[in-house]
Amino acid sequence: MAIKISGTTVIDDSRNLVSVGVATVGSGNSAVILNGITGSLNVGSGITMNGNTGDINISGILTVGQLSVPVSIISFSPAIGATGVSAGDTKIVLTFNQTVGLGTTGFIQLKVGSATTGTLNQTLYPVNTTLSNGGTVLNLNNSAFPNATNTIFPVMSSGFIVSNGTNFAGINTVGSATTYSFITKPLSPGDSFGGGTLICQSGGIRWVAANSNTQVDRSWYARADANTCAQAVTGCTGWFVPSCAQFENPGYVCRTNWCWQTAAHGIFWSDTSAAPSFPDNACVVAMSTPVPCSVRNPMTVVRSVRSFRCVSY
Repeated sequence: MAIKISGTTVIDDSRNLVSVGVATVGSGNSAVILNGITGSLNVGSGITMNGNTGDINISGILTVGQLSVPVSIISFSPAIGATGVSAGDTKIVLTFNQTVGLGTTGFIQLKVGSATTGTLNQTLYPVNTTLSNGGTVLNLNNSAFPNATNTIFPVMSSGFIVSNGTNFAGINTVGSATTYSFITKPLSPGDSFGGGTLICQSGGIRWVAANSNTQVDRSWYARADANTCAQAVTGCTGWFVPSCAQFENPGYVCRTNWCWQTAAHGIFWSDTSAAPSFPDNACVVAMSTPVPCSVRNPMTVVRSVRSFRCVSY
């Protein structure tokens, strides 16, 4: 079968055009009307509509080349309705069904308790966020949520995300079909927090151990490389190599809350020198022994190095 307009074949050999009633493409004598299609419509190498303005209305998803309309989210992290999410250091990650961009207007509000009347924890603008994976993944660089059991509602305005000039409908907003929330729990030792793992919290200070992917093996002289690595990986500042006393408490006392077993033989360099009695030695920490700071090594020996940081609350 073929359909011609002004002598030009515009639809040819569909082979699966079923139950066609009437439909209109174009106007006047060049109009083609298609309605009531219950199968699929295959149109040569494509359809071209030039010189006419108007709307295309569709209840599903319209895919043209690399653009799918409407823009939609295919996955949420934390998941919709997730419970027991750590209040301390949760990152919100949204994955879209196509490449998107950040708008020049719009914002995301993180609300506690309700999408409409809830208290506001933070407002995020495009400059506070990043897109990755070719522009399909949105990472929200938010601060810690209130340290309690709360329902968190991310509210995204339509102008925050754009795709080829088409605004995203939004999340938890008027006219949006997307409702998204999750429930947090109070921050506890062992939770992800502050670029690492929370070891303990007391007296207004939270002690954080960097994750094992920032750990380095160095001589004592190059121990500061662990701080540089931790900052590069996490984006957080204030990392330091713990002293012997700090490795004993909270490092050793709270050792069940962080992954220290990745060190060779469970031994780390501390920041403490053994001078003046042993000027070429420094104290190492044997985490598997009851007295962790009882050993010293020559400063040239290569040992594992892990950084800590402190966060006030």
